[in-house]
Amino acid sequence: MAMVPYRVSGAGADQRADERLLLLPGGVQLRLRQVAAPLPLSGGAAGRPSGTAAPAGAVGPPLERLADVGLVVWQAGWVLAEYLLRVAPFCGRGGGPGWRSVTAVDLGTGTGLVGIALAAAGARVVLTDLPHVLPLAAANLAANCDPRVTRAALCAYRWGDDPAAGCTAAGEPGCTAAGGTAAAAVSFSPLVGLELDLITAGDVLYHPELAAPLMRAVQVLSAPHTVTYVSYKVRAGGEAA
Repeated sequence: MAMVPYRVSGAGADQRADERLLLLPGGVQLRLRQVAAPLPLSGGAAGRPSGTAAPAGAVGPPLERLADVGLVVWQAGWVLAEYLLRVAPFCGRGGGPGWRSVTAVDLGTGTGLVGIALAAAGARVVLTDLPHVLPLAAANLAANCDPRVTRAALCAYRWGDDPAAGCTAAGEPGCTAAGGTAAAAVSFSPLVGLELDLITAGDVLYHPELAAPLMRAVQVLSAPHTVTYVSYKVRAGGEAA
């Protein structure tokens, strides 16, 4: 049996490692590159030791100081991916059972953990995040999914915006086609016209200011039948206020 270093494998592995190895239900195994976050969130969003109470009115550091936290594999994302792949997938509007019938969007995809896991299981997935995060997600998607069989795309999207404006203009970074291949000729958003069965967001509520934009994005993107799953870790006590 091959030995996998503990610091890079599993949900609780070292977030300073360059790579994370995750074995998920259904035989989905992901090797994800990551970049160490400049401000650890596991000890409290304001840098307090775990288990200590947040001061009254504290909301943690300004959001601009947390711009790069999406470049790390966070535990709540692993929990969400593990849960979704473990439970029997519901039938999407595409017809038959299984993930092949499911169309999904992963909001705040970060390293791509949840979106790539769903794509590897067979779902049609659009992975979205801010433009500076997408190159890492694209690299991880290309490294883990065969573009010949995987129905996955990446798109820059700011929560609550009109999906028609969610993808960057042709020739600019931030919009990629299936398999993570640069789509220089694409000027439309892959979000346009989707009848979503599933919206996912793994560990994106790490600051109270993010709750309202996330809810706007869910409202904008949802169809009447859409199901949304949000997973997050309570750190300072006010993340989902």
